Amino acid sequence: MRFIGRLLWLIITVITVIFGMVFATSNNLAITLTLWPFESALSMPVWLLVLSVFGAGVLIGGTFVWLSTFAIRARNWRLQQNVKK
Repeated sequence: MRFIGRLLWLIITVITVIFGMVFATSNNLAITLTLWPFESALSMPVWLLVLSVFGAGVLIGGTFVWLSTFAIRARNWRLQQNVKK
């Protein structure tokens, strides 16, 4: 059963990487970003912007999940203390 799970994750990972490579090679036009309070403009390919935003979302989401584990660990610690009593 564990082998099937690992194989499934491997297949999903390979498909995601292939999709990302196809996306990056097909969207190479440059776009210009101007942020309101700043005077300068930033020019970058579309794929770089999309993958950067995706990566930032993964990092921010992972940070929120990681921080939520502190509350779970504290509750678990309190319950263990109650069981010991």
